[in-house]
Amino acid sequence: MTSDSKVIELKNVQKSFKVYDSPLALLKGMFNWGNLKEKIILNDISFCVEKGETIGIMGRNGAGKSTLLKILAGTLTADGGEIFVNGRVTALLELGTGFNPEYSGRENIYMGGLCLGMSKAEIDTKIDSIIEFSELRDVIDQPFKTYSTGMQSRLTFSTAISVEPDILIIDEALSVGDAKFQAKCYQWIHSLKAKQVTVLIVSHDENTITTFCDRAIILEEGKVHSISSPLEATKIYHNILFRGGADQDLLVQNRLEPSMRYGSSVGAIYEFGLLNSKGELINRVLSGEECYLYFKFGFATQMADISGGFVIKDVKGRIVWGTTNILQYSESITVAANELIVFKVKCRMWLANGEYFVTLGIANFNTGNKVDFIEDATYFKVDGADCILDASIVNLESRLLIEREETYA
Repeated sequence: MTSDSKVIELKNVQKSFKVYDSPLALLKGMFNWGNLKEKIILNDISFCVEKGETIGIMGRNGAGKSTLLKILAGTLTADGGEIFVNGRVTALLELGTGFNPEYSGRENIYMGGLCLGMSKAEIDTKIDSIIEFSELRDVIDQPFKTYSTGMQSRLTFSTAISVEPDILIIDEALSVGDAKFQAKCYQWIHSLKAKQVTVLIVSHDENTITTFCDRAIILEEGKVHSISSPLEATKIYHNILFRGGADQDLLVQNRLEPSMRYGSSVGAIYEFGLLNSKGELINRVLSGEECYLYFKFGFATQMADISGGFVIKDVKGRIVWGTTNILQYSESITVAANELIVFKVKCRMWLANGEYFVTLGIANFNTGNKVDFIEDATYFKVDGADCILDASIVNLESRLLIEREETYA
């Protein structure tokens, strides 16, 4: 029995596809001749989602993410297992379904809306808001084929989100249009969360996962590898990407550790931390106080084209600041054999009250290959920042001015 609060529940869901090695094998398959190979895409998938939750889904290419979403959306049938979905589902899987390049933008709104299950009367009531959201009113009656790729994405996205779902499924569909339009899309997601709409988001972008999601599911080789908090999930996902897979015992043992480390190991970071102006190690700093982030590293042999840097994230995993020697000086460095290098950045910690994590690392600038990266290597707390909102991310050292005019017109 599924509880009333659960809107999605999967138990032991399986999905596989036939594999055709050649055109002849495809022909045989059409007539059910011979035994065809099968590739398992989803294997024993089980999890549940509560009403109003936003769930992130992460995984490498081929892990089964899109297949899972298509099954939940009802566009693909599972081979086995139990699937419970309670509510109206809208899926942003392939933007542009039902759109004809020869039709105008307005005509395509009707075509796309009908494909999404809306009636003509329903589209009539929403078409003005769809056009307004797309910001394409000036060209809405021009042929769709004359739109730029970004304009086409904006119109198809605006049409798709006009459906009022109980459950929304998004497969990498938030990177549409320019930065301003993307910000509008993210605000729309926040509004859905406020309305207790259940949302499933597939994304490789860690900031999207940590900003919007309540929990995150990682798929690996067609199985649920882990279900955890968004921040922990991003650390686990890093291990899967950079340590070669999820089967390593080290990943399971270390996934709750405060930092994750990866790289080629041709060089190593030996020491790191946050220093005050006296050079003392600290883990607490006043907002606006001068301090230093640093780390030391070295190589056994001479290495050229080395880049190093720092990133500060808040507790939600959002990047609030970062820099590298390439950004500072527009050049990489060469490290001699057995030479110890100190990377140090002087700054005033203009962050608002809160807790923060520092990621640091070194890489080869030309190839981009990571040498030694430590996620959430150190933690510190910022105190102070009076007279600003508690939710502020930065301290702008602001002073509110109130002036009186002699007359009021």
